[in-house]
Amino acid sequence: MLLRDFDVSHIIVFINKCDLEQYDELTGLVESLVREQLNGYGFDGDNAPVIYGSALQALEGVPVWENKIRDLIRTMDDYFIDPVLFKDQPFVMPVEDIFTSPRRDTQAYSRIETGTIRVHDPIELVGIRDTRQTSCSSIDIGAHPQERVSAGDSAAIGLKGIPRSDIERGMVLCKSGTLKSCQRFEARVYCLTSKEGGRRTLLHNDFEADFSLHYLDVAGTAGWPRNIEMMMPGDELHVTVRLSKSMAVKMGTKFEIRQQGQIVGVGHVTCPID
Repeated sequence: MLLRDFDVSHIIVFINKCDLEQYDELTGLVESLVREQLNGYGFDGDNAPVIYGSALQALEGVPVWENKIRDLIRTMDDYFIDPVLFKDQPFVMPVEDIFTSPRRDTQAYSRIETGTIRVHDPIELVGIRDTRQTSCSSIDIGAHPQERVSAGDSAAIGLKGIPRSDIERGMVLCKSGTLKSCQRFEARVYCLTSKEGGRRTLLHNDFEADFSLHYLDVAGTAGWPRNIEMMMPGDELHVTVRLSKSMAVKMGTKFEIRQQGQIVGVGHVTCPID
């Protein structure tokens, strides 16, 4: 779950301590168990590279085990894919706050999640209401005007032709076509255990909760196939979420599930529906 939250898609397995005689007969069993577990968590366990080695023997300069570390490094170079930097992805910025001032366009303030925006760039305002087309009329960080800002920056974006009454917290500014406004979507959800700050009791099908995404808590329900009776703390399920209002989402959008102010689960969107 943690690896998927960080968008890890490729995994290499390094089985250590293979220099010990008592482990000779266990290495094949360990590999098959690891591959099975990776498949169970949604990774490509059948094709994941597996390297047998001994870190201690490699540190002590034993050539055969040093070569295993070199094999590991070569496999990392060949198997891992270069990630797309946040600033190189399409522009997305949830609206956290709204400012107005005389003789200036309405400004939406928040931290930019992905992408880069420049003054005069065309953008969309998505979620809660009908999607609106607009453009960036100004960019400010503090009291300092900017020509462009990128992922990780907290900035106020001027929205040309958008009155204050047409924008609210929870909407999202984005590059045209990046996000879809949905009330219903499929998601992968993990139910927190009591040790993680979650529930001690189970969740029933079609449970009601507040779904926190884009700085807004939205009432909704989550359900799953009828052959599964309940979700216990520590369980992870594919669910269908229905919200009380339409929100801007895409595959990978993360959210929290709250009941009476307590975070009981976390999840991410796997497929927007409608």
